[in-house]
Amino acid sequence: MPSTPEPRRSWCSSGPSGHRAVQENGQPMAALTLAEQPYAVAVHMQRYAADNLERAGKTRGYDLAESLADTGQLSKGMNVLQQWQITHADGTVSRPWRLAAVTGNNRALARLNVFKVRPEHLVTGMPQSLVPMPKDKKDGPEPLLLSQREVLNRLSSKLNRDGAKPETEATDPSRRAAKIATVSAEIVIGCTKPEALEHVLRALNVNDHLRGIQPYDEDARLIALFATLVDAYARESLLADALAEAFPDARGADLLDLVGVRDALTVNGPLDPLEPLLPAGSDVSPIALRDVAVSAITALVFPGIPPVPQQQTNARAVRDTGRFWPVVRGTLQEPAWSQIRAKTAEARTRLWSAAVAQLFVHRGNILSALGLFGTTETKEGAGQDPRPLTELLLGAEAGDAAAWAALVQRMTPLLIHAPQPFITPGQGSEAGAGRKGVRRTPKSALAALTLAYTAGAPGVSRALLLAFARALLEHPDAPRPPEPDDGTPLVCYGEQHWAVADRTAISEGMVIAPDTEGRPTRYVADKAWFDELFPVSLAAPVPATPSATVNSPAEDGNTANAAPTTAHGEAAADPRDRLAALRRELPARVELVEGDYQKAVDAAHTLMTDFEEAHRLRVQLEEEPLPAEQRIEWMEKLTKARAAAQASVTTLQQVEALILQV
Repeated sequence: MPSTPEPRRSWCSSGPSGHRAVQENGQPMAALTLAEQPYAVAVHMQRYAADNLERAGKTRGYDLAESLADTGQLSKGMNVLQQWQITHADGTVSRPWRLAAVTGNNRALARLNVFKVRPEHLVTGMPQSLVPMPKDKKDGPEPLLLSQREVLNRLSSKLNRDGAKPETEATDPSRRAAKIATVSAEIVIGCTKPEALEHVLRALNVNDHLRGIQPYDEDARLIALFATLVDAYARESLLADALAEAFPDARGADLLDLVGVRDALTVNGPLDPLEPLLPAGSDVSPIALRDVAVSAITALVFPGIPPVPQQQTNARAVRDTGRFWPVVRGTLQEPAWSQIRAKTAEARTRLWSAAVAQLFVHRGNILSALGLFGTTETKEGAGQDPRPLTELLLGAEAGDAAAWAALVQRMTPLLIHAPQPFITPGQGSEAGAGRKGVRRTPKSALAALTLAYTAGAPGVSRALLLAFARALLEHPDAPRPPEPDDGTPLVCYGEQHWAVADRTAISEGMVIAPDTEGRPTRYVADKAWFDELFPVSLAAPVPATPSATVNSPAEDGNTANAAPTTAHGEAAADPRDRLAALRRELPARVELVEGDYQKAVDAAHTLMTDFEEAHRLRVQLEEEPLPAEQRIEWMEKLTKARAAAQASVTTLQQVEALILQV
């Protein structure tokens, strides 16, 4: 019987499906078992795997099913025994054992197609009507056949009956299936560590596909390569250190469950093990955990290296690449650090894009990210802002341009993997805008979005920018389509003049385009809306105007109506605009100060608790006190901190008095 195809993601790690080794007398055995899952989930998993394999197979230069039907299967496949636990609608649980294909998934699916069998039927049960016997009764509800022996007997009987008929054509499944009625297979036995088996199988597959021996879907190859990279960090005992360096404000980087972190980053398990990487006091939410996952992937793929030390002599110094970059180089088989060029940066960006795409329900093209990371990031590291999303949003609301720039970088995966993507690959033509539209790279889109905040753009306000950012961050995987408050039907902005029948259906994850006041409109934000508000010209450098061609107000004779200027010749800001801007920004600034003070209070309380514990242990153990010089040094530092805190209290009292006057 053909084996059941599995998804291309690592099949024996603890993940959403809960793979683990079967226990017998307390010892893990070769077989694997899955956690209980509803019937609908089991069906969806098998259909998802089959659809992805069929999509990848379309790029093959030949038809695999036709090849198998013509010449049979020439090479062996590898299988492992696996138990499914499926909960049915009536509450009963079936626990069928199946042979799962762990290599040769494409051939396994092609065999099923030749036999006209759907993959999910082998797991969840096959309706009896698909493989009927002459003696079957028609009365009563249709039973599901869970025994593969019975399914095989019925299927063999049906194919033998059909093949014996003289009118049966050569294209009939009974004739086509004859060449693969018997298939040689290897079955894994004696494996006590599923993760070790996974590593061996993935290494075999990746190496074969990297060398072009077998056709492999690009994103699947890169995902397997990223899993190998994470394993390399763990093998060198550097995974925790790399994450601790990327998240300096983490609440407990030393408490990480590295196995869970590995599964989370490779999307073989939930994101919950990443919670210790969040700053203390931050809310734990799916949005925050996914943001941490993206930042962690970026840190692992683009690790930072130590800064260049100050040269003491004229001797040639070799650049210290630190502890993490050699792991990336060895895993990805890159050239020496000094030889990194644009080709290496592009390959590393593809890897990052494929790894990040797994975190999203709506997966855009992984080539959309090409150009986001250049040679500098590949050599020196990504250099991420460690602040959490909530703090970046508050900072942007308070007028912090650096916070907005960092927020734009964190929004980049959402701009690519939205239901209506705002950054797409291969847009436009370098030969001219008349052929395929205006040429636009990912960096152009991000630069325009950044400059719209700092330099301004027609029709774009900070309220619009912040509303768009919040909507994008909150609704990438929304369970329901967006609905306006007044019940007006929504339409994609770029399709508002299309016929109703041709418009895109409003689906989950779409965001409503805000107006200049940040209020929702009747349009769904799409690429047409994004390109209209943040055009390519916004990110293009403005050519300097020769001073000789600029007429001053005095030369025109309009000094009375001339706008006031600053010392650098720029127009002075209107006081009313400045007051309005401050009134918008001050609430967020107050909230930021409140958060900073709370952190200081928590740090002081933690310090006091630690000193109390140290004092108790010293008395209990009858240890000698620390040297007087050490204690005096600490007291001087705390005295300075206390003086600064008292001065800040006075400043806050003055601010409280000014609030009444604003």
